[in-house]
Amino acid sequence: MNKRKIGKRALIAIAFIVVVLIGLRLYLPTWVTNYVNNTLQTMPEYTGSISGVNICLLKGEYRIKNIVVHKIGTRDSVPLFTAPAIDLSVQWSALKEMRIVGEIDVYNPKVSFVLYDADPDSGKSQTGTEIEWTEPIKELMPLEINRFEIFDGSVHYVDPAQSPTIDIYATNLNIQAKNLSNATDQNVALPSTLDATGSSIGGGKMTLKSKVNFLKEIPDFDYDFKFEGIDITSLNDFADAYAALDFEGGNLDLYSEMALNDGNIDGYFKPVLTNIDLIDFSEDIKNPLKLIWESFAALILEIFENQGEDQFATKVPLSGSIDKTQTEIWPTVLNILRNAFVEAFKKQPDDTIEFENVSDDTEKE
Repeated sequence: MNKRKIGKRALIAIAFIVVVLIGLRLYLPTWVTNYVNNTLQTMPEYTGSISGVNICLLKGEYRIKNIVVHKIGTRDSVPLFTAPAIDLSVQWSALKEMRIVGEIDVYNPKVSFVLYDADPDSGKSQTGTEIEWTEPIKELMPLEINRFEIFDGSVHYVDPAQSPTIDIYATNLNIQAKNLSNATDQNVALPSTLDATGSSIGGGKMTLKSKVNFLKEIPDFDYDFKFEGIDITSLNDFADAYAALDFEGGNLDLYSEMALNDGNIDGYFKPVLTNIDLIDFSEDIKNPLKLIWESFAALILEIFENQGEDQFATKVPLSGSIDKTQTEIWPTVLNILRNAFVEAFKKQPDDTIEFENVSDDTEKE
């Protein structure tokens, strides 16, 4: 009789534990949703919300659904960040390195930088620079992040103060960052990789290849960047608002290499304009002052372009320390002359920047 009572009590206890665990599992998504919303709503100057979460305990993963982040007081304007889904999980592949780290996958995110008259201090502008974003990310991901990936994202620069509203964007952004917490290759100066591809307004194609050390307070990096095939007429709203120029035709390519080593930087930007056409007399004659200005700009471009390649280009060197970066004016001017009268710049990175050669006594180009 005693054994029967003990067995019955054991079954009741097990049933009770099972019911409690099921109840906790059913309540867990609600608790996590409330936790994430509270975290997003306590950020300085920004706030956010999600619609819910999905949790898979066996995978060590939870999915944030429909996240929206915007600057406080701008709820009716364009949000700073939206994404229909973000997965945060354990990176099981890192266990072979005896590391317990996490990974984040972001699907179809949209980032919108809203600047009024290009003034980030206007109070209305939404740039995201006012907050240290690593803090809320740490609250949402308890593990050290070792892999981060973005699938099919977009970035917009918006200026609603202009007429028409300026909206310059890059789409189809796919970004992959690996080994962020240095779970592997711990003896390498730049152990992490950050690669990206994307498209832009005007049909441009972007490629970024970089190596990074994210573990330093100011991360070291070495990157190669190219942005090619941009139809420059797609930038007319921007060019007209800030430079009173209205392109009728032409293409823009941009190339860059940059390295940062112990706070010392060395690199360059190389913009290349080809087949530029600024004047449309049938339209520009309606605004004589604008016609005069565009004619002057067209004359300058014609004088200083490489006639054989119909190409206006320069190379803007950057050097110095991270807190005192210098843009050299005379080398920039001389590179305009070099492209025009000596040899046309090639449409590719120059492969002249080496991470190991960057130091506090790096010679200016």
